[in-house]
Amino acid sequence: MDLLTRWKLKGKLQMVKDHNPELSAKCREIVECDIARISKLGDKLFLIIGFNRSTKDDEGQWYEHFQDKDGEYRHKPRDWDYVAEKVVASGKTEVELIVSTEEYKRLCEMTIWEFLTEKTRSLSHLSWTNK
Repeated sequence: MDLLTRWKLKGKLQMVKDHNPELSAKCREIVECDIARISKLGDKLFLIIGFNRSTKDDEGQWYEHFQDKDGEYRHKPRDWDYVAEKVVASGKTEVELIVSTEEYKRLCEMTIWEFLTEKTRSLSHLSWTNK
């Protein structure tokens, strides 16, 4: 049994309840998402963001296969709306969570080359990069 399942069974992970609606609203403005909520695991806060999606916009369409009244096999697309969620920030305090959210936003706005340049500069103090 994995750790997440154990936490769920102990009732310590509350996925639905938003632990801080005001903080969620502030984070939602920073990230510009459709849905934001705070979940708490132990003493750590996690920001979960979500974007409204539809399967008709996704890669790999779902189809329902059926046999029509003439006995021919047909298929029709199955479309439904859903919320694509992911955890993007965490912190032990509200301030740490806001800082983590702002860092997530900053990283999302970077190109891969900007990110690699920044990481290379931050590692320049290591001996193997100075050779």
